[in-house]
Amino acid sequence: MSIGFAGTDYDTYLSQLNSQTISYAKYDSDYVAAYKANKTPFETVLKDIETLFGLKVNGEAGDRLVLTDYELGLLKTAYEKSVNEKDTGMADQEEYVAYGTYEPLSVTITHILNNKSGISFTSYSHTGLPVAVFADGVNAELFKGYYDNTAIYDKLAQMLAVR
Repeated sequence: MSIGFAGTDYDTYLSQLNSQTISYAKYDSDYVAAYKANKTPFETVLKDIETLFGLKVNGEAGDRLVLTDYELGLLKTAYEKSVNEKDTGMADQEEYVAYGTYEPLSVTITHILNNKSGISFTSYSHTGLPVAVFADGVNAELFKGYYDNTAIYDKLAQMLAVR
C-alpha cells in the first residue's frame, strides 16, 4: 500500500496577514457590536479595519493591502448589512454564499485578506489542507509523496491511458 498527500501548492503572500492584530471573534464582540449600538459611520469602521487588519483605502503603488474599488464595495455592502441591517440586494442563496452564518462585515474582511494573501478556503468548513491519499495494487507507487490535488487525475489518466 502507498500513502501520499494531495494538497494545493499555494502561491501565497502570507506577509499580508502580518498586520492583523485581533481575532475575528474579538472583532465581532468588541467592535462590530459597538458599531451596531452606536451606528458608527463607515469611514470610522474603515479606519478600524486599517488599524486592526492592515487593509487600507490609500497606499503606495504595489501595496497589496490597498483595497480595490470592488473590495471597498464588498465592505460597504457588508457594513450596511451588519450595522444598519439593510438588505444587500442579493438573492438569499447568494447572500448565504457571501456570508454563511457569520457576521457579514467580519467574514468579508476575512475573504478580502484571504484573497490578498493567496489563501483559498473551499467552504466554510473545509480548508485546502493536505489530504491523505491511499492506493493499493497496480501502480500504487504513483501515489507516494506529496503532490498537488489536481495531479490525482493525471496519475489515474496515466494508469488508464486516458488522453
